[in-house]
This record gives sequence, structure tokens and C-alpha cells, in this order.
Amino acid sequence: MAEKPSYPNLVRQLLQSKTVMTLQQIRHELAGRPRSSLFRDLQKVEILTSYSHAGHNPPFIVGLDGHVKMLSKGGLLLGIKADAEYEEGEVSLNPGDILFMYTDGVCEAMNCSEEEFGENRLIKTVSTNRRLPLTDLVYLIEKEVEVHHGSNDYSDDFTMLVARLKDDIL
Repeated sequence: MAEKPSYPNLVRQLLQSKTVMTLQQIRHELAGRPRSSLFRDLQKVEILTSYSHAGHNPPFIVGLDGHVKMLSKGGLLLGIKADAEYEEGEVSLNPGDILFMYTDGVCEAMNCSEEEFGENRLIKTVSTNRRLPLTDLVYLIEKEVEVHHGSNDYSDDFTMLVARLKDDIL
């Protein structure tokens, strides 16, 4: 039986692969490994250069200078079509960059006038507050959407995943 690659090498391989992997393949590769080690080992990754988006709203990166890069290369929602093809994009990450991923319920939360919170407002909030600790940034966004919506009772999913590339990674 072939020996599994070390966890840091596996994470690096998955993130820098020139082959677009499905979530099922990634789940298979990570099976049986402690979840906490994924986050620990992501801190060791030197650089992320490729990605593929397979969701409603594209993730984005906000740099230390506030510049926003949309990660829009990809394809259909994952699982919609068995033989779907996914385009791969490339992006350079720098220390301090924020990767922001979210479900459509975050930007589609409506106020009483049926105005969505909106992707532009979300991006502006992240960019303007990019130096906050990530837990504070997520809390701020939750509160801004709640104020806009009038409550925290949403009719759609509401999920955010935020990561910052550590300053000492390179």
C-alpha cells in the first residue's frame, strides 16, 4: 500500500495543483486526517497560485492596500452537472491578503424596500475594514447585514469563510 504524503505536502499539492479537483476528491484525500491540522498546515503554505470557483458568488481577495481581486474563474455550481468542466484561474497572494468566501445569502439579504445588501457593499465593507482581526471583521459584516435586513432571521443560507495570509509565510 502506498504511503500517504505528509499533510503539509498534501495541502500544498492540493492548493497549487494545476488540475482542478472536485470537493469529493479533496474529501477523499483528507479522509482520516485530523481537521485541526488542516488549519495549522495551511499556515505553512508558501503561496497560492491557482484556484477554481464552483459556487454562486465568486470569492475575492483584498490586499493590504485595499485592492480587490475577484476569483471568478471556474464553472457551474459543484454537483449540478456530472461532466461539468471548470476553468482554472491564477492569482498571486501576498502576506496580509484576505481571502473572503461567502454564500449568496450574505449579499442577497433584503431590507423592507426589497434592496439586497449587495456584493458591492460587502466588498467595500471588507476592503474598508481589512485591518481588523478576522473575528471582528466577520462580526461587523454580520451586524451590518442584520441592520440592513432588519433582523438576523434570514430566508437563505448565511455563511462566511475568511482567511488572512500570515505576514511571516514567505
